Amino acid sequence: PLGAVAVAIWSAGYDGSLTLVGSAGFPPAEAARWRYVPPDVATVARRGLTERSGQWFASLAGTGLPSVGRHQYPEGGRVAVPAGTGGRIHGVLEIAWPVPLAPQPPQVVRQVEALAELCAHTLESYTPPRGPGQEPRVIPDAVELMDLADGLHDPALVLVPHLDAAGQLADFRIQHVNKRFMDPAGRPRAVVGGALLLEAYPMAAGDSELFQNVERVYATGEPFRARHLNLTALVDQVPLAAVADISVSRHGNAVLLIWRIEDETARLASLLQHAQRLGRIGGFEENLLTGEITWNGQLFDLYGRPHTSTPVPLEELAAHAHPDDAVAIGRFLRTLLHHRRPASAAFRLRRPDGVTRHVRVVAEPVLDTDDRLLLVRGACQDISAQHWTEVALAATRDQLAHTEQQAVERARLTLQLQHAIMPPAQTPLR
Repeated sequence: PLGAVAVAIWSAGYDGSLTLVGSAGFPPAEAARWRYVPPDVATVARRGLTERSGQWFASLAGTGLPSVGRHQYPEGGRVAVPAGTGGRIHGVLEIAWPVPLAPQPPQVVRQVEALAELCAHTLESYTPPRGPGQEPRVIPDAVELMDLADGLHDPALVLVPHLDAAGQLADFRIQHVNKRFMDPAGRPRAVVGGALLLEAYPMAAGDSELFQNVERVYATGEPFRARHLNLTALVDQVPLAAVADISVSRHGNAVLLIWRIEDETARLASLLQHAQRLGRIGGFEENLLTGEITWNGQLFDLYGRPHTSTPVPLEELAAHAHPDDAVAIGRFLRTLLHHRRPASAAFRLRRPDGVTRHVRVVAEPVLDTDDRLLLVRGACQDISAQHWTEVALAATRDQLAHTEQQAVERARLTLQLQHAIMPPAQTPLR
């Protein structure tokens, strides 16, 4: 009733490819030539796949796009409507007319959309058949996982099951290695991708039980996560170990293995950061040639300044300190900048919020190859708690000494009073 002469039903692959799963009105040889369209190839059906409302072309020749039956009906109209259910597109319905297609009324548009939805219910559970001798393509679950893995910021492997001759699980094929991949042994992605898991990492079946955990996740679907797991790789029969956080999860018939190798430098930097926080220590570096000053966050907090503010140069240190500490700061700067020797000083820092902190600064000069002063680096420590503890201890010692002196005076006065009331008996004469 629509005047169409041919129809093609395309199944959309997870990688963006199109497979011709059914057709009518086209010669069998033409349908065989168009049985598969690789990803990123512009065709009428692909235009329909990318446009949710579909594509209605008055003439195929006017589009400049190739499609099935283009030689049989070159001037005829074409319609490509996405076939989907539940918000997910499973394929494309393509209809051909022998003559140019005039604009269609809404009733016809709705009929075509209803026909596409009917096709979608069949495509939803459709699995393309594999001919004799034809190599199986990548399973859809793995294709989806490849896109997911490439979007991760951690190294990830997409694994698919590898069965033996008896149909039993023997290993896992590393189907994909993402761009962030970092091999514990330093090998490139191309060496690991496509290999079997136990071939690439034979030690995975050892004490770490990595292979056993992947096998268990694939069997049960229960995800596995572990921290500080030892990963060991063999390079020229030499074991190279690394510590990593592991995450294993099953997605359909594929497994996603993610690991985050613990960087020793990052771990030590984190440890140093916590030590600075606990010790209330802030670090700085000042380039005396360029004037560039670098502070860490703890030093900004110590000075009571926002992290976006400009750091204070060493030459202006006295302006932010108590006036009575100017002499100590001047001696510190002379030793550091003029005598070019490590120096330290204690002073009272006056912050913008009115709070005074007792600070100890330690710095050292850094010389270039010509023995010229290049930069100064050092650290400031908030010793306010220690200072007030020492003040309290000194006051306590003074109070104890005063109390002890009072006790001695009271004992002396008591003895004098006793002697005045009752003089000591004289020694009798013989």
